Amino acid sequence: METALLALIALVVGFFCGCTSIGGILLIPGIVLLSSLGIHEAMATSLFSFAIMAMLGTFLHARKGTMRLREALAISGGSLVSGFVGAWANAAFSAQTLNLVLALLILFAGLSTLKSGKRPLVNVPGASEGTQLCVLVLLGLFVGFMAGLTGIGGPVLSVPIMIAMGYAPLAAIAVAQPLQLVAGVSGSIVYMLNGSVDYFLAVWITALELAGFYAGLALAYRMNAKNLRICISMLCIATSLYLLVR
Repeated sequence: METALLALIALVVGFFCGCTSIGGILLIPGIVLLSSLGIHEAMATSLFSFAIMAMLGTFLHARKGTMRLREALAISGGSLVSGFVGAWANAAFSAQTLNLVLALLILFAGLSTLKSGKRPLVNVPGASEGTQLCVLVLLGLFVGFMAGLTGIGGPVLSVPIMIAMGYAPLAAIAVAQPLQLVAGVSGSIVYMLNGSVDYFLAVWITALELAGFYAGLALAYRMNAKNLRICISMLCIATSLYLLVR
């Protein structure tokens, strides 16, 4: 029964990650509640699975032509080193502290996305090319660190923040995939060296996530930008509230 529930959660997580690049946070409590792993091992195993899922996402978005290479390289490059740092810092924080920090960040990102419906909070795409790249590198540094620290993956923060900065929802979702790949791989290397990844659990969870991801991505390309933005903001707010009250 517990295995079946965890399998369902993996499918749902994959679907939301494909549709909005957000939803990975649901996997961590699922692993903790339905397996013998602790919070740190659950974070490590989930981040490992997200890195593999991001390979598929990067390929599919690039094939559809929505991947903007310049933005992807800037934000992914920023996350490369910070993912390692975040993963090393994971052991220094209690589960309660990680939970609170993550919940508040996601709540802020979700509210910012919702508020940016008519006009972005900051119009980064309208700035000079140098300014855009600088902002995206800094965002990558921040998101990569948080991905390594919490094991949730970067898109749960990068997508709503990019939308609040004026980027189109699909563009933000597409760029989040190589970001997730880089942050996930860099953080996972540290977790693997620490022996925190449960490879058996990661393999079958990832297989189910990939199936859900493909279905979610197909839906994302059928939704208009407004509805996609609302879905992303509502999912962020619901996730943050869940983290605060659990």
